[in-house]
Amino acid sequence: MSHQIAPGVYAYDLESLPWRDTPRGTVREKAVRREADTGRFLGMLMFEPQSRSGVHQHLATATSYFLAGSLVDYQGTTREGAVGVNLAGATHDAVTYTGCTLVSRLEGPVIIPDDELASPLSRRTSPSTWSRRCPSRRASPASRGGRCSTTRAPAPTGG
Repeated sequence: MSHQIAPGVYAYDLESLPWRDTPRGTVREKAVRREADTGRFLGMLMFEPQSRSGVHQHLATATSYFLAGSLVDYQGTTREGAVGVNLAGATHDAVTYTGCTLVSRLEGPVIIPDDELASPLSRRTSPSTWSRRCPSRRASPASRGGRCSTTRAPAPTGG
């Protein structure tokens, strides 16, 4: 439920919003805002214990505040009380052992290969048709402003 506080200002009662299962069944969500055409999302996500997001790539910045639990990815562990930021072009797979609840804001879509686990917050592509190309492999994403271009790689040929 939401109510208008002032013109253009709204408050949302997350406690009253129902948890919704995502298709793969290990993540539940409470969406305050979802724009399918732009990939924007604001809401809570709850990962069940022993679950994972699947490999995915952020096409825009995603910011999450960890309310409970932790997620582990290639960069390390992010725990309750921390803010995690994935810049555009970030590619990772997040795993939780104990479960995790977070508030997330996605500023754009997420690419997930067809054969990976997925949430409804994603745009799907075939694993043979996506890749990430950055201007410099030696520079960090932060030093490049977190920008990488998403390109379509040709399908593999031969055996």
